[in-house]
Amino acid sequence: MLFGSRQELKHAIDTHNIKDDRDIKYLRNENGRVKAICKNSMCKWFIYANRLSGEVGLQIRKWNLDHTCIHVYDNKTLSLSWLAKYYAKKFRNSLTYKASDFIKEMGLKLGQHMSKWMAWRAKVVALKSIYGNEDTQHKQIWNFCTEVVETNPATKYFVKTIFNEEGQPVFQRWYLCWTGCRSGFSDGCRKLIGVDGFHLKNNYGGQLLDAIAIDPNNNIFPITYVVVEVENKQSYEWFLNHLADDVGIKSRIVEEELEHYAWTFISDKQK
Repeated sequence: MLFGSRQELKHAIDTHNIKDDRDIKYLRNENGRVKAICKNSMCKWFIYANRLSGEVGLQIRKWNLDHTCIHVYDNKTLSLSWLAKYYAKKFRNSLTYKASDFIKEMGLKLGQHMSKWMAWRAKVVALKSIYGNEDTQHKQIWNFCTEVVETNPATKYFVKTIFNEEGQPVFQRWYLCWTGCRSGFSDGCRKLIGVDGFHLKNNYGGQLLDAIAIDPNNNIFPITYVVVEVENKQSYEWFLNHLADDVGIKSRIVEEELEHYAWTFISDKQK
């Protein structure tokens, strides 16, 4: 059997022994060869794989997969990296998969006990492997905006940056209004807009501001949203000026009589 990498081989070995309630250790853990044995010195279980000439991956060459030891229920092979990979697979299939569900599944299917702290850490690592960390996401904002415009023509976005002490641009604000949201609001919604914001819970903080309307079925209809550094007069002014341009408030006031043209804005009046 051929494996694409050492990590892929080790994950398969660990998964097999965790499901079988066995504890193993690695005598060789190198890029070119891997050898694992049972932690019980009386057990003859082992597996050995190395890299073939001209091949990239590793192939299992020798093995004895028959354990003669007893089952263990405090398996040290159940590491954080293995749990994170298992959790990531489950989370991709169901976005509502919780850490508490993970603990129950480990107990019912694998017979392994796991603390809440370990489950939470595995969730954090798994979500980071799926979505990436915040530094990486901020660096990809220009690529994301370019992809948005290519797949949704006429979508408007604005990115505002400031310069740090080293003269490097630093993210400050981001505005996005999808084409479908803008046209849907203009064609089918009343001239009633609600604006609000809430805190972003991440390492960098900030706030997410949004503008919503009411569609003909009296349901909430999103218009646009923006990420800002803080909810104040300057950030709201930047947000509302772009919003006014998108929905045509400034241009329509010139073309139509003011008494026949009225817009209503609703906010919590905190700012």
